[in-house]
Amino acid sequence: MTISDRIKSIRLELKLTQDEFSESIGIKRPNYANIEGGKQLPTLDVLAEIVRVYRISYDWLIDGHGSKDKDANPNAHPNAHLSPKKGAKGIIAPGVPYGKTQEVVIDTSGHRLVPIVDIRAAAGEGYLNPETIEETDVFRLPPRLIKGKNPLCIRIKGPSMAPTFQDGGYVIITLLEKSEWLNMKNEWVYVVVDTEGKTYIKRVKNRFSGAKGFVVLTSDNPDKQSHPNFNLHPDEISFIWNVEMYFTHKMPNIHDQYYTRLQSLEDQFQEMRDQFQLFAKRLK
Repeated sequence: MTISDRIKSIRLELKLTQDEFSESIGIKRPNYANIEGGKQLPTLDVLAEIVRVYRISYDWLIDGHGSKDKDANPNAHPNAHLSPKKGAKGIIAPGVPYGKTQEVVIDTSGHRLVPIVDIRAAAGEGYLNPETIEETDVFRLPPRLIKGKNPLCIRIKGPSMAPTFQDGGYVIITLLEKSEWLNMKNEWVYVVVDTEGKTYIKRVKNRFSGAKGFVVLTSDNPDKQSHPNFNLHPDEISFIWNVEMYFTHKMPNIHDQYYTRLQSLEDQFQEMRDQFQLFAKRLK
């Protein structure tokens, strides 16, 4: 159930029309209809007004946790509201370009909200994403676990970074300013978006030097023929994100993969040797 679904459920439970509900929280009906229909996200002011007018638990409203009734939540702030950075207008503003994302939002229990967005980073050829961000869910994490700015949670596509990162796993990323590119840590993993809109997750060799230089994007997959390194210059890059955390349901045995590949190479070598010996006998 999304935020839009939970807001709609409040209105239906109270048997109010969209006109009545939108008036009660101080917005125009068309705007409310877009929120309820999932076409736009509610602003912080709208969420705070729903919490105030209908005494709804903010934690339940934002991500479905706990009781719907604010009074049943012993940890609820008496004036339950969001605590955003100055100027924040929403959890993430709908239609904002990738790379110019949401403001930091802290919930009433002190957790930082990290949107899970419909963006994929390809470990191989680069994934071409939409130009705007759509939030699908949200993580709640202690602020000390996220150090960077504009955190997002995105999905990994492809096996290029295996066994370090598995296809279908998730990473939490934070945006780097262009002024920070020069000081990127060498051989660390970053998400890089090129000027064509392709999004990569790669281990990066930093070869920037002032306004010049380049970065080398490398794969952890040992099959370098299928996943070769390539370079990008500053004018070919739109955004760079630092990878801060990684989540996956897959738990591969890395050592088993290594020995399986080693055994496969030994089998191939034995087969080639047998064929060579057979060929040598025929020449006699």
